[in-house]
Amino acid sequence: MGFLKYNKLVAVFFLMLTVLFGYFLKDITIYHDIDKFVPENRDDLSFLNKFNASLESDDNYYLVAIENDGNSILEYSFLERIDAFSKGLAQLDNVNKVMSLTNVKVPIKTPFAFAPVSLLDWKNAKGYAKDSVLISKDERFYKRLVADDFKSTLLYVKTLEDLDKDACKSLDASIKALIATSGFANYHLGGRANIESEFVKLINKEIMLFLGACLIFLLVTLSLTFRKLWTILLALVSVVMGVVIFMGILGLIGRPLDMMAMLFPVLMLIIGMSDVIHFITNYSANIFSGVSKEEAVAATVKEIGWATFLTSLTTAIGFASLMLSQMEPIRVFGLYACIGVFVAYFVALFFTTSCLMMIPTKWIVLRAGRASRWDGYMLRVFEYVSKRGKKIGVITLVVFVLSIVGASQMSTNAFLLSDIPEKAKLRQDVSYFEEHYTGIRAFEMAVMPVGSNKITDLKVLQEIGKLEAFLIDNHVGSISSPTSLYKTLNRAYKGNRAEAYAVPKTKRDYKRIKGQVKRFEKTSLNKVVNKEENIGRITGMMKDLGSDKMRALNKEIALWVKTNTDPNVIEFRPTGSALLIDRNNEYLRQSIMESLGLAILAVSILMGIVYKDIRIVFISLIPNLIPLLFAAALIGIVGIELKAATSIVFAIAFGISVDDTIHFLTKYRIERKKGHSVYDSVRDTYLETGKAITMTTIILFFGFFILVFSSFKGIHYIGFLLSVTLFSALLSCLFVMPLFILKVLGKTKNG
Repeated sequence: MGFLKYNKLVAVFFLMLTVLFGYFLKDITIYHDIDKFVPENRDDLSFLNKFNASLESDDNYYLVAIENDGNSILEYSFLERIDAFSKGLAQLDNVNKVMSLTNVKVPIKTPFAFAPVSLLDWKNAKGYAKDSVLISKDERFYKRLVADDFKSTLLYVKTLEDLDKDACKSLDASIKALIATSGFANYHLGGRANIESEFVKLINKEIMLFLGACLIFLLVTLSLTFRKLWTILLALVSVVMGVVIFMGILGLIGRPLDMMAMLFPVLMLIIGMSDVIHFITNYSANIFSGVSKEEAVAATVKEIGWATFLTSLTTAIGFASLMLSQMEPIRVFGLYACIGVFVAYFVALFFTTSCLMMIPTKWIVLRAGRASRWDGYMLRVFEYVSKRGKKIGVITLVVFVLSIVGASQMSTNAFLLSDIPEKAKLRQDVSYFEEHYTGIRAFEMAVMPVGSNKITDLKVLQEIGKLEAFLIDNHVGSISSPTSLYKTLNRAYKGNRAEAYAVPKTKRDYKRIKGQVKRFEKTSLNKVVNKEENIGRITGMMKDLGSDKMRALNKEIALWVKTNTDPNVIEFRPTGSALLIDRNNEYLRQSIMESLGLAILAVSILMGIVYKDIRIVFISLIPNLIPLLFAAALIGIVGIELKAATSIVFAIAFGISVDDTIHFLTKYRIERKKGHSVYDSVRDTYLETGKAITMTTIILFFGFFILVFSSFKGIHYIGFLLSVTLFSALLSCLFVMPLFILKVLGKTKNG
């Protein structure tokens, strides 16, 4: 409490600290890397890394689909522009090669050898009708370079490996600029560089939108609650100071913000406001008790400073539990959220209380009439609780049972890009590729010959060919594999007949073709065989069916491989970033239980140390588990996707909801030490602390509810779940916990 003697110096210090860290706000950057949302230290990831090191990653592409304004793409002037555009793309930085309808070549058999010729003689308009028929029957190009309705063509841009966020941003901007200068009005984009760049724009827009909306909401709420200009200004300045210092720390250390970090500004505003309200409310109560301003502030620091430290610690424990996750974005979110919680706490403890020492009491404290109305409301609620214990108990039991039933319905089904806002062009482009092409989800299968066999051996190629035929019948298209070139040459050797696009059936045909393969390898867009020819890939595109259907499809593929391929010749293993994200959804449920279980254990130990009474530990935990079950029930009943973003709800909700319990129990103990009975202590706690936690929960509810208006589904559901969960936590704290205290610790009014 000694710092209160130097209140002006402390206030100036925090203002200077705000200015200092405010300077580093300019260094905050935003990024989104979908590959980060996969569990580390797993066999699947280890295998994928080794697999990509042998070949190349499966996301080094950029898709550009250009429409011909509702007309057929087989139009000379349009194809002329496409050809120029294709050549322009090839000149861009970070582009390896470009495949388009006007530059792709296929081999034909001549009297002397195979020779590459253009798939489409686009300069010969008279042949367009014949070309249309041939392309529509060619699985190599139909719905891969040409849309199903022939009204758009796709340019497949192969990028350099492992582009960082700056390179992705630069490439995305360059391609869009080239599209604009080429005069194409209707186009659709896809691929990693585009998705990451568009996500960054959307994240940046939403951070600013929600930060502004939250500030406006807090201003309105504080105005209605306190109705004192200096109280409102003090609360706002304290909260904004915490946000600026925290975000400045992120800028200083160079930590970029991802989609989950969109929550930081809102979290800091809401958690900071909760701390400040508890300090101001307790200060006002102390003033009403008749003590001087100095004594009131000192008592507030002693009582609320300790209680708020405990609530900050339990909130931090909830966030810290996320650091057990094997996903980097969740771990980082948990770590920095812990830092943010204590930044908000120290600002409230030192800056807010120092300002209370300097500001005249009459400028802060509400008139007695307004305060007494709050007391009247809380007293009526307490009397209802104390008289309707059985009814409340029955309702609680029913909610508990129904929540368990609802929680059992939780599904791990999720879609890769479901977080993309419905109205965003990125989402519309994804839908376009899903409707008119083979999709935008990458399919990846590792191919590993057994023993001394090589990928290019005929019997190995034939086994691969069998699996490819099965995959084509089961949602996978645009396939490239070690067989692709052999199939193409076999087709050319047999008069370019569509049905001849198959792996050679005889050793004689195979030997004729194998000698020509090296000549045409450079024309392949993807690297499908490593140098040693002991590992290869089947890569393709497909629609995003959802993780549940993909899990079923992978099981179906595994069963088919087991019963239809020779394990002595070849082995297959599904892999790829998309597969890891699917399996990540399965991992999330286990991860949630582990992290939440640790958080509950840590809070239980903390409660035991602080209160030294196992009954208090029981009383503090049970009412806080009900809201968590309720949240799980909502996820199951509403059908919310359990993804990385929504999985953090439980840790946040538990950490924050326990705050109410700690404030209630701390005040209860203070009243008991004054010699009051259990009944009177609970009643007095209700009148003061009950008011404070009601006010903070209202702010928390509407503060998080602002996130419901996010265009990102994950953030939308976080707002919805947190709002409802924290409101249910308030009800549990005000209706259930007092009953536990009265029944477990004492029943009589005189105690």
